[in-house]
Amino acid sequence: MTEEFNQRKANQQVRLLHQAIYAGFTDIEGMSIWHETRADHRDVPPADADWQPVKIGDKWSGRDDYYWLRFKVQVHASEASQTVLRLDLGRTGEGNNSGFESLLFLNGKARQAVDSNHEEVFLGPEYDGQTVDIQIMMWTGLEGGGPKKSQHYVFTTAQRGPERRTVRKAYRYLSNIVNLIPELSEDNPLRYSYIRLVKHAFKGFFWATATPAETEKNAEHALALIDDFIAKHQTRSWTLLLTPLVKPTLMWPGCGATGTRVKRRAARLRRRCA
Repeated sequence: MTEEFNQRKANQQVRLLHQAIYAGFTDIEGMSIWHETRADHRDVPPADADWQPVKIGDKWSGRDDYYWLRFKVQVHASEASQTVLRLDLGRTGEGNNSGFESLLFLNGKARQAVDSNHEEVFLGPEYDGQTVDIQIMMWTGLEGGGPKKSQHYVFTTAQRGPERRTVRKAYRYLSNIVNLIPELSEDNPLRYSYIRLVKHAFKGFFWATATPAETEKNAEHALALIDDFIAKHQTRSWTLLLTPLVKPTLMWPGCGATGTRVKRRAARLRRRCA
């Protein structure tokens, strides 16, 4: 095998692996929206709130306005695979109050922030067999500076599906490795070790015909290669460069309800509603 590396092709493989995480996800139905009218937004909407049906593709807008989105989800979860909600409700700005923010309530209790950086909600086995009530308080945000203007958003994605933990883990590792390779100099031997690893890891994926079960099996094979790679290189002087490889696993809780950034955003939104 040559040491030539096609970055564009590797990026494409990573994107396909990311898409495979959501194979078999289904759209959430029965969603409805309410334009908040209360001065105090801290509690879930009252029983007499005027909910209106909403679906994927519908728009919501405003300036410094609050809306609530609600729906119910039946959970099928275990220790091996949680139920995952995938929510793309709008864009989140880089700061200065631009873009929307939201806080998700699960069965009436605040659970986590949902925004462009945190689009997933993980429901564990403690909810297995239950139909849970989801209500999301959404703030339209401001313009982030300049003339005052309304902000406009689209409900792009609202889906539920299995966690597919093995595929997720393989994606996190391979995504970080592929992004790291261009940062390594051509005289760094680790660069070529990473290239060989990526080529071997993606060799078994046939995206045009792969079933979810086959993708899962290929992801397991890729993880075995990665584990073997780490074991062989941890004792060498290259250990420090393995940090980007290991980091995704250590940082993964940040994508759930316990993540520090999620907590900060949720706390900020709740203060704004006070």
